[in-house]
Amino acid sequence: MNETVNISGKVILLTGAFGLIGSTLVDSFLSQGAKVILADTNKRKAEKITLDLKKAGFAKNSLVIVTDVTKLKSCNDCIAAAVKKFKSIDVLINNAAIDAKFD
Repeated sequence: MNETVNISGKVILLTGAFGLIGSTLVDSFLSQGAKVILADTNKRKAEKITLDLKKAGFAKNSLVIVTDVTKLKSCNDCIAAAVKKFKSIDVLINNAAIDAKFD
């Protein structure tokens, strides 16, 4: 069975979005026409990534939110912002990790 999945227009919430795996997924999802909420803890990276997405023409289809998945309020704030911008969330990918460094 060789089926492809069309994610164009789907709203994807991705935690751990700024890391190696997360950033690769973000690039792929946006290039396939998905709307992506990038959730991660690094405020400095969030500001840079927001500018990069704007320059690349993806500001309309993306939302960068500083989120700590270990904090309920932070998660609730992330979801509220995502729903406010995109009206719903179709997919959640929990890619957040405490230490994703590979030796």
